[in-house]
Amino acid sequence: MITIRRATCDDAADVHALIHGLATHQDQAWGLTVSVEDLKRLLARPQVGYLIAERDGAAIGYVSWLQRVSFWSGQDYLHLDDLYVIGAERGNGVGELLMRAIAEAADGTVIRWEVAETNVAAQRTAGFCRPPPNPPRPMGGAGLQRRPRFVVPPGRRPVRADGRRRPGGHRRTARRGGVGTAAARSRRAPARMG
Repeated sequence: MITIRRATCDDAADVHALIHGLATHQDQAWGLTVSVEDLKRLLARPQVGYLIAERDGAAIGYVSWLQRVSFWSGQDYLHLDDLYVIGAERGNGVGELLMRAIAEAADGTVIRWEVAETNVAAQRTAGFCRPPPNPPRPMGGAGLQRRPRFVVPPGRRPVRADGRRRPGGHRRTARRGGVGTAAARSRRAPARMG
């Protein structure tokens, strides 16, 4: 049976082992400089959160976060630092349980998490999906409309956000020949000072 609980200072050695596991998994063990004693101090801070997943008393994963404040909204939020599950437990739903546990611990507070685009497993665990396409809408001027955004699902040719294949394979960022294209920007005269 899997249990999830808040880590305490007494769990510093297990926390260190899990962090080392993540660093090794990401081929970044060389960058891990935190000690067990450092972790004891960090886990005592009120703005640091750390949940450990255990199976039969053995640590098998964790999720860690820091409490922060947004200067834009003036509201607190949780910055999810890491989500990690040991190799033998991946695919058993431990990551999802940890994500549900942090959502419960957040109690309605916004959670922010930056995930590498190449980390598809984490995106799947967190339930991330590509944003829905924006419908065309006027952008100013006579008849100017926003073009649909292009997305590239892993392992596929480029497609439009509405699901239709796009000819070619290059990335278009704006209307062909329009003001926003790279070609048009390169034709602009430099701004003059004074």
